[in-house]
Amino acid sequence: MIKFNGKDIPSFVIVQKINQSVLPSISQKTTKVNGRAGEIDFGNEIGARIIEVELTVVGSNLVDLRGKVRQLASWLYYEDAKELIFTEESDKYYLAKFTGDSDL
Repeated sequence: MIKFNGKDIPSFVIVQKINQSVLPSISQKTTKVNGRAGEIDFGNEIGARIIEVELTVVGSNLVDLRGKVRQLASWLYYEDAKELIFTEESDKYYLAKFTGDSDL
């Protein structure tokens, strides 16, 4: 279902839900000029697209689960953005990197 940096999501991970917006955040770049009505439009600023994946890690016991969580962490973490591919659209990819918190 998901490939990241050319590697399939680990087999012990079950993807529950994927949330992503239609477009990344978009804000207008404008400047107000004193003595003139309105604002001057300098175009759009496009932010990052956030993709949230809810998942379950399956383990046979607590020790096994902790080991699999460490394996998942090494699958997810890179300093630079890597290709993220959803196999339903295998001809498209996102350049992505993990950010934020990762609560169990």
